[in-house]
Amino acid sequence: MVNKKIEKLINRRNFIIYGAVAAFSLSVPAFINYKVKKQPQKKRLVFDKPLTVNQFVVEREFVLFLTEDKGPIAISRICPHLGCTIIYDDSKGIFKCPCHGSEFSKIGKYLSGPAKKGLQTLKVSQPNNALNIYEITLPESLLL
Repeated sequence: MVNKKIEKLINRRNFIIYGAVAAFSLSVPAFINYKVKKQPQKKRLVFDKPLTVNQFVVEREFVLFLTEDKGPIAISRICPHLGCTIIYDDSKGIFKCPCHGSEFSKIGKYLSGPAKKGLQTLKVSQPNNALNIYEITLPESLLL
């Protein structure tokens, strides 16, 4: 009698149905965690006149400034420690993380605090060598 019940439960049709359900259930987590990778984007800044040395422009994602020796530089405003947005401390002339106190130089180098590395440097280009136009490439980590 037990064999007949087992035969009814495990017939060819049920075996195929249960197999299909099991295969589908195992593949669902792969689709749930799938993320579309964002492509780097460029942000263009156009000014009335060229930036001067030691002048900087604060944007939501980065800070752009001009140096004497390296030209235009952009650094991320995201602290590498836990991702807080850094601010500029005018009294000390440094960038500081308001969350845990990490400090960074004007060019984004690590100075002190729980972050163990400097701020991310972003690619800056000047199309057609225009002195008042800057294109900053934003990596996926800075895109919202």
